[in-house]
Amino acid sequence: MNHRVLAAVAASLLFAGCGGGSGGGYGGGTVPTPKNTQAPSSTPASTATILGSPGFTSPNGFTLYVFGADGMNVSNCNNGCASIWPPFMAAAGAQASGSFTVIARADGSHQWAYKSHPLYNFSGDGKPGDAAGEGLNLSGGIWHVARP
Repeated sequence: MNHRVLAAVAASLLFAGCGGGSGGGYGGGTVPTPKNTQAPSSTPASTATILGSPGFTSPNGFTLYVFGADGMNVSNCNNGCASIWPPFMAAAGAQASGSFTVIARADGSHQWAYKSHPLYNFSGDGKPGDAAGEGLNLSGGIWHVARP
């Protein structure tokens, strides 16, 4: 892992609250600035080799993750949590495709999901193909690379 990723993870560990339900807090401090922000997508994820096996990426090539504390078709990562783990947002009018669906978030925005699991990016991933969020226990749950 490079130093920027370690710094982002360290900051997340220091300040992440262990809340779940309404958004898994972020206890304060500086939230890492995501390098992987993107406009909402009208197309679902792509597949790429991530950590040696197939995983999903957003259109700009960044790794997508699932959150162990989420419910089926329900995102439990809001507020500060969503600053660390930006949701993979769906564009207005985006349509479900195969196992990919569009779910409504608590704030009324729309997010892509795979087999009912909401999809996210990780602010600690500095470039396409990074997967620094794999296995992290942050924001009230375990994060894993989203896989087919």
